[in-house]
Amino acid sequence: MTSWEFPASGPIDARISLPAGSARVTASQTGTVTISLVPARHIGGTGAAEQLIEDTEVSFEGGRLTVEVPKRVHIRGSEALDLAIELPEASTLDVRTASADLQVSGELGALRSEER
Repeated sequence: MTSWEFPASGPIDARISLPAGSARVTASQTGTVTISLVPARHIGGTGAAEQLIEDTEVSFEGGRLTVEVPKRVHIRGSEALDLAIELPEASTLDVRTASADLQVSGELGALRSEER
């Protein structure tokens, strides 16, 4: 599992791009933003999935979290990752997926979800 943690003094703006897999976002009373990324449960730890995690860009600047998972398509489909994020309540969330499940719990300020 690869993880990141950033301090946050209040609600943030989160922008997530996850082509395939699942995203679970939890908004809670927290002073940190926590992100974890693992190969999807149904495919296990393939070398391609591990490389995809290494190539994922995660940044947190000026109250904006960006998680950008590169899109990689293979003959047998895309590599899938499971993403978990915990962020402060009242944060805004913008998620773009191609084939990923999204589960959100807690109170967000706004949610935008787009499937491409």
